[in-house]
Amino acid sequence: GAQTLPFQRGILHVTIPITPTFDLHCVGVHLKSKREITEADQAQMRRNEARLLRKHLDSIFTQEPGARILAYGDFNEHRNEPAISDIIGSPRTSDTAMQDVWLKDKDGEVWTHFWDAADVYARLDYCFASRLLRPHLDYRGCYIYSARDFDKASDHRPLVLKISPE
Repeated sequence: GAQTLPFQRGILHVTIPITPTFDLHCVGVHLKSKREITEADQAQMRRNEARLLRKHLDSIFTQEPGARILAYGDFNEHRNEPAISDIIGSPRTSDTAMQDVWLKDKDGEVWTHFWDAADVYARLDYCFASRLLRPHLDYRGCYIYSARDFDKASDHRPLVLKISPE
């Protein structure tokens, strides 16, 4: 619409040189929360932030075709929401499309967030991997942390990924 809103929490982009031929781009975000606000539609805000993230990912791919990118964070969206589709991109552009890294806990559960007041379990945290990063994910070592006291530090459960340059 006519209203301009900033990307509230921004994008954290760190490039880690794993080996001389393997750079890992870690792109972290925390999209607009689901808490109600009066200034704007929060779902539209998340969608706009997702589009800005997608533009950032595309700029990485433009500068470094075939980049190994891990986009991760609290997206505050469910898997079927438009913001998530915007981040993943078109599957027809396989070189720049991101893939959801489906993580599970030791019991096969996929929820990452527990909202105590509403008694709601949801998957709001994701990891998305670029095409050339996916072969380096050791899926046996990737999971959702699930200790009983996970909520001592956060209402979100940590996501654990094991990445190997070999």
